[in-house]
Amino acid sequence: MIIVRFKMQVISKNRNEVLNAVKSISQEIKEEDGCMDIFVFQNQNDEDELIMIEAWKSRALLKKHWKTLNFSALLGAQKLLIQPPDVEIYSVAKTQGLEEIEKTRIEKKENKFGKVINIYEDYKSFL
Repeated sequence: MIIVRFKMQVISKNRNEVLNAVKSISQEIKEEDGCMDIFVFQNQNDEDELIMIEAWKSRALLKKHWKTLNFSALLGAQKLLIQPPDVEIYSVAKTQGLEEIEKTRIEKKENKFGKVINIYEDYKSFL
């Protein structure tokens, strides 16, 4: 899996235009072959900072995406940014999910009375 993070600092007066454009383009990108997911966030502390995160099945499919009109449109939005986007590309070799958290939380511990407790099961009973 490949994860791509775009961090964009938008010119304030163009914020809504860029946000709407990125949201629209992201819907189309999500339908491309190999796109697993795409998210657009606005920084709570800086409304002019947008972050887009994409997840791709492979680097080959990501490279194919870079040649599409959708990606060209995304690049076209750069003229509304203060500077070029900060881009980071991560190659993920292994992923884990909730089962990893549960495995860690299932550790058994002895309470102050000498009784062995299952931390995760006790936690789940509060939910």
